[in-house]
Parts: sequence; structure tokens; C-alpha cells
Amino acid sequence: MLSSASGAYGRWSQTGTKQRGTILFGFRQLLLDNQEWFVKTISREHGKHETDALASFLKGIETLDYALSLPAVMQGRIMEVSTGVTCQDRRLPIGLVLCI
Repeated sequence: MLSSASGAYGRWSQTGTKQRGTILFGFRQLLLDNQEWFVKTISREHGKHETDALASFLKGIETLDYALSLPAVMQGRIMEVSTGVTCQDRRLPIGLVLCI
């Protein structure tokens, strides 16, 4: 899995922010369209009650929603912290993350 992700990183890093968002929104919709299957699978494989499995699933959706907000966050901020002193922060992706 890690080698597949490493191989995809080069292409993904060259993909524009708008296209990334489109891909991730499509992924989010696929998850939601198959929510019942995921909840039952989580319940069966982790021994969770379906209510708890749904909460776990929705936590994953919440995390994905945060990732979808990152293009706005990555733009950074420019703040005038004092007269004539301006600070800027920027967030730049640094590499690959794998979650199992």
C-alpha cells in the first residue's frame, strides 16, 4: 500500500488544487452512498454496536471534510502584527501520509 501511495505522490503533487478537490468530493460521495455497507462492516469487524460504528464512520467523513477545506487553509494568512511589520504564514504539503 505504501509503495502504491509513494508512486501516486508524484502525479498527485502535480495535480491542481481544484482537480484534487473534485477527486476528494467524489470520494466523499462514494463513501456516503455506501454508508450502510461501511457501518455494517465496521460493526462486524470491530465488534461495535451499529450506533458506535456510525459514529466512527461519521468521524472519518468529518476528517475528510477538513481535508476538503485545506485549499483555503493552505493559502495562508498575512497579518500586520505591528505598524510596518507584516507576518505571513503558509502551509505547504511536505509528503505522503498513510492511514490504516
